[in-house]
Amino acid sequence: MAQKAMKRPSETAYMRAMNETVTVEDFREICETAKVAAKNGDAQARLFLAAFLCGIPRGASPRLSLLDSIDEDNALMEALKEGKL
Repeated sequence: MAQKAMKRPSETAYMRAMNETVTVEDFREICETAKVAAKNGDAQARLFLAAFLCGIPRGASPRLSLLDSIDEDNALMEALKEGKL
C-alpha cells in the first residue's frame, strides 16, 4: 500500500489560516460568482466548479465511445453541445 505524502509544516499553516479566514458564507459567495461566470462562458470558472463538484480527473480520459452511448435526448448532452457547460 502506498504511503500518503506528509504535508510540510508551512502547508499545514497556510491551510489552517485559509480555513480560519474564509467562512462558509464567503465560500458560498465565491461559488455563486463562479457559477454565474461559468454560465457566461468563463472557462476558468467552469474548471474551478468542476474540480470541486467532480474532482480532478486522474488517469486516462473517458473513451469517446462511452460518450457515444449517452442518450441524445439527455439534457446534459444538450447543454454540452450548446457550450453551456
